[in-house]
Amino acid sequence: MSLDRKRQFVEIAYNILKEEGPEGIKIRRLASEMDCTSTVIYRYFDNVEHLIALASVRFFKDYLFEFRNMVNDPQIITDPYGLNLKMWDCLAGYAFKDIPIYENLFFGKYQHTFGAVIFEYYQLLPEDFKQNFDGYSSSILFNDDLFQRDFVLLRRAAALGVISVEDAEVLSQIECHVFHGVLLKYKDRYKDPKIQKKAAEEFHWLLYDLAEKYR
Repeated sequence: MSLDRKRQFVEIAYNILKEEGPEGIKIRRLASEMDCTSTVIYRYFDNVEHLIALASVRFFKDYLFEFRNMVNDPQIITDPYGLNLKMWDCLAGYAFKDIPIYENLFFGKYQHTFGAVIFEYYQLLPEDFKQNFDGYSSSILFNDDLFQRDFVLLRRAAALGVISVEDAEVLSQIECHVFHGVLLKYKDRYKDPKIQKKAAEEFHWLLYDLAEKYR
């Protein structure tokens, strides 16, 4: 099985996602563009959702670079509670510009294999990641559950006495649900830059208000 061919499928799918969103991905269309049969595509991907998930990771690339820098910043890493907020803010800055992509990645069919999808993409296109990931950042990035990824940081904050372990677990759940709720609220209007800004600001306000109540 050719990795170059698999990369080509991912590249074509990414370009369609960028212009049309997930609804534009059709197996027959991809087969036509690659001058092959649909059967060939299924040799590389479990199903169309698998291909969409892989291609969607490309949208995540710039966030991953910022994420890696934040985790490596000695001034930020000593404040896991603050780092948690900064990581959410950073993610929101990208997510509300491409809501269908991020909503599908975090809450779609592949939400519970998200870490595996990122790892698969990382193996397929390592050049898209400018730095390697250490054990700590990998434990967050390659975790298959968004709630657990959030809890990793809040649990560290609990170890420092900033928040109780019980509250850390509850807060990680609430933060994820608020994020999903704001994604869904603006999903049909996200292409308007004013809406993107409004959504990010609304999420920021809700996130920081929650954080202050639980600190």
